[in-house]
Amino acid sequence: MEIQTCRSFAPSLSRLLTVSALSLLLGQTDALAYTVKTTFPRLGGTKYGAPHAYSDPSAQAQLAKLDYVLIDFFPNWGSVTKMRDTVKAIKAKNPNIVIVDYVIQETIHNTYAGLKPFRDKLDAEHWWLYQNGGGGTKVGPDGAVSTTNFTSSAPKDANGERWNTWFAKYVYNSVWSKVPELDGTFTDNVFWKPRVNGDWNGTAHRIARRIRRSIPRSARA
Repeated sequence: MEIQTCRSFAPSLSRLLTVSALSLLLGQTDALAYTVKTTFPRLGGTKYGAPHAYSDPSAQAQLAKLDYVLIDFFPNWGSVTKMRDTVKAIKAKNPNIVIVDYVIQETIHNTYAGLKPFRDKLDAEHWWLYQNGGGGTKVGPDGAVSTTNFTSSAPKDANGERWNTWFAKYVYNSVWSKVPELDGTFTDNVFWKPRVNGDWNGTAHRIARRIRRSIPRSARA
């Protein structure tokens, strides 16, 4: 199993945010029941790509060598018991490791079967980022994924939720409430400006709707 590791950080924004987030966590060691390493070097790793071999004892042994690690509890990868058992097994080998759940709400894969519940909800509520308004052609950085409208301009569902709040509750209910041994959540793809163009606030859709309402019914196509 390949694990991406790093010992030092270049001064890039994404890594700076990562360091800042981990610093906040590491700065609260007094409140933890274990000892987080605060001296250098700290060895960190990311393991959220295929193959997802988290339940493999040899993979767990490799992960346990790190000081902190990002892992991906993607939907349907395993039961709640397997998720929690995986974290507990790694921490049994290294009680002081910091294990952070990797999540991404900015884009959703277009075909991966495990993400179908997300795609179904996004389709039903029109929570994708569209070229124009609240429907039609979806926008994405490439052909593999589509971008979600995670802003406060997205429409609300029947429970008053937008994608950003619905996703947060989903992660809590399906992961955090089931695996209390986790130490944090890492949200990927948080950019200082959008990396794709789209109708983020639904302006085109609202303008078209207003124009349509101004046209007499007898004259509408």
